[in-house]
Amino acid sequence: DPAAYTLDLAYDARGAGTLSGSERIEFVNRGPAALDRVWLRLWGNGPDGCRPRRIHVQIEAPARAGLETVRCSALEVRLAKPVAPGAAGALSLTLAVRGRKQNDRFGHAGRVALLGNVVPVLAVEDDRGLRLPPYSAIGETFYSLSARWDATLRLPARLRAATSGAVVSDRVRGSERTVRVATAQARDFALAIGRLGVSGTRVNGVRIRVFTNGGPRVVRGASRDARRAVGTFSRRYGRYGS
Repeated sequence: DPAAYTLDLAYDARGAGTLSGSERIEFVNRGPAALDRVWLRLWGNGPDGCRPRRIHVQIEAPARAGLETVRCSALEVRLAKPVAPGAAGALSLTLAVRGRKQNDRFGHAGRVALLGNVVPVLAVEDDRGLRLPPYSAIGETFYSLSARWDATLRLPARLRAATSGAVVSDRVRGSERTVRVATAQARDFALAIGRLGVSGTRVNGVRIRVFTNGGPRVVRGASRDARRAVGTFSRRYGRYGS
């Protein structure tokens, strides 16, 4: 059961773009037995079947990398010592993700880099066992559990980043922009990076950020759709964030 993901990332816009940095994952063993290993999902390797490999991960000691499977979209991490039932554990890693040019959730839409499902997350082991489904281009195979996320992202000052979570700070110094975002509950962390305009709107007390690289008409349409979506889902599933 993941408790928190902490990210410190930098984006290099050259070529198809590269996202690199560090990640710390904290978790709790909710199972009945000691836990000596966990599995990470490296979904960035999924769209191309690891040909080429899009994400490179280095597990930091004292933990170490183990087996790799499911076309290198799943990586075993052997813990330094077993984590007892009910106890907490943690692991740290560095990562580098090379961008894709295809218009996809991990790719590019014009000059906007789309980085969906590229940050490593813990695989789920439930009462039916370890879940390591293969990547699917259509539908939802990204089985993960919610956790707290805290991310720092550095990128060229001319670019903006649409991300999961709420903006804690957004500062420009010289040629670099540093954005910090956080959220108490999310299953994953996604980014879209480009020369984006930013506007805001509210519905039912929820602040919505709208990032676009289009004109006023596009902004109005995106804001309208976002307000409708939050209103509809709040009526169906309950107040957003509760």
